[in-house]
Amino acid sequence: MMKQKSVIHYQLTLCCIVIVLAALTLLIKPYITAWLTPLWLYQLFFFFCINLIIYHLTQKKMQGDAAKFANLYMILTVTKLVLFLSIILIYAFSFPEDAKRFIISFLGYYICFMVFNIINFVKMKKNGK
Repeated sequence: MMKQKSVIHYQLTLCCIVIVLAALTLLIKPYITAWLTPLWLYQLFFFFCINLIIYHLTQKKMQGDAAKFANLYMILTVTKLVLFLSIILIYAFSFPEDAKRFIISFLGYYICFMVFNIINFVKMKKNGK
């Protein structure tokens, strides 16, 4: 029951983060058009999906052996970074006219989600979940 509660809490919090980021982006969009790709909404959805997948993969291992969890977490982190770099490079070479805006938007959302994940991870470790 407690695990299910924390999963639902994470999902709701993640949804709130996405909604807040989308609202902020829409509010400041007229002022940052030089740095915002037209694909910003897809980027938000992509980060939402990746975070859900990684959370569910790590949640299963968190209750088990600490060494196995650490290994899984490192593997997922490296895989995620390689995936992100691949997406950025493929897009940059395919659409060079939008590459700068795509990379800046991607990096901005990446930093927001990274901060969210770090805060969430510290809370989970502190609560022993």
